[in-house]
Amino acid sequence: MGFIEVWINGEQQTFTTGQESYRQNTLEPGSPGCGSLLHTSYRSAGMADSVTIYQDEIKIGQTYNAVAP
Repeated sequence: MGFIEVWINGEQQTFTTGQESYRQNTLEPGSPGCGSLLHTSYRSAGMADSVTIYQDEIKIGQTYNAVAP
């Protein structure tokens, strides 16, 4: 179990739930020690059939300083 935080230009973002971190399994069970990053776009029924996700410099670390640009 891990968590995801979103930072834009050094400012932590808040999810629609009001929380600043989202706790979720962040590695696939049985994946190698280095893991594999999974992400997707969940949306309500009736929304667009496809979505484009833009990402830049996804990093994994224990502190903000470890992953800061």
